[in-house]
Amino acid sequence: MPFVSEDIWTYNNETMPEILQEISKFSADFGGTDILEPLIKAATINIGDKKRRVFLLTDGEVGDKNQVIDFVRDNCETMRVHSFGIGDGCDKDLI
Repeated sequence: MPFVSEDIWTYNNETMPEILQEISKFSADFGGTDILEPLIKAATINIGDKKRRVFLLTDGEVGDKNQVIDFVRDNCETMRVHSFGIGDGCDKDLI
């Protein structure tokens, strides 16, 4: 699963080309939508005392929906998650 490395987590003019290069490697395999693992990874990136903001885009049903909701609830003091559903197949209960 592609994931933007910890080295380039900062969004600015210098990191933008590398971030766009990483994003261009993303692909759909029409498999299940695993959201928990990337959320856990995002929560472990050291950003100091700043509150992390995660933008979650999904176009499918999420198998680990309850675990995702629990994880976000348990980490709401340090992480803000903004979710967006794409298309008719997105998991409306999760979003």
